[in-house]
Amino acid sequence: MEFLVRQAARFPTGAQWPAIAMAAAAVFSLASCKPEISGNTYFCGPDSLCPPNLVCQLGGTESFTYSCVLPGEADSFACPVPSADQEPDDSPAQARDLGDIACGEQVQFQNWGCIEDGEDIDTFRFTRPTDCNAVAPRVKATLRFPLGAAPLALELRDESGEVLSTGETCTSEQDNSGTEQVCVDHPNSPIGTYTLHVVLDADGNADCDGNCRFNRYQLVIISPQG
Repeated sequence: MEFLVRQAARFPTGAQWPAIAMAAAAVFSLASCKPEISGNTYFCGPDSLCPPNLVCQLGGTESFTYSCVLPGEADSFACPVPSADQEPDDSPAQARDLGDIACGEQVQFQNWGCIEDGEDIDTFRFTRPTDCNAVAPRVKATLRFPLGAAPLALELRDESGEVLSTGETCTSEQDNSGTEQVCVDHPNSPIGTYTLHVVLDADGNADCDGNCRFNRYQLVIISPQG
């Protein structure tokens, strides 16, 4: 069981499913058995891709990741309640205010955030109150979201709304969790107010032909000492 779960995350695109299926069929034909893949064995790949006869469970919120289940077990997507974002929060004026994030502090939300459709924007506001070690501090943030629904993007903006940094994919090659991660690491962030914006990735094309333009996420904001 553990082997199958780990392998699923290594093949997130699903391009290997035909090869996997052929190999499995060959093995099972030798044993004169019909191959069966049970539910909750694989994480969903991009575009909610699953092995044959399984579908992506987008609705269950007891697990952060999306798993492949039998069709009768799948539910429609729903945002978790409560959520890390506080609607309405589409603009900086409506942003969830996190207050000061001092040098050496880290903010990690107890609940997952949620982008419920292609128009949704989640905005978080925070203030850098002091410099760190006599130099302008850095701002770091990581956004993690499950494969299976639409990919997300992360932007760091200053008080005027100018985009300072856009998150880049930083998922480890050894990550077998069925999730993707994007990171912001912006140097020379002086004292002031900033906002982080979580949106659907405009350049991402794994949205199930428009049928899964939503996702949940985990957000961590870090203020290194220097």
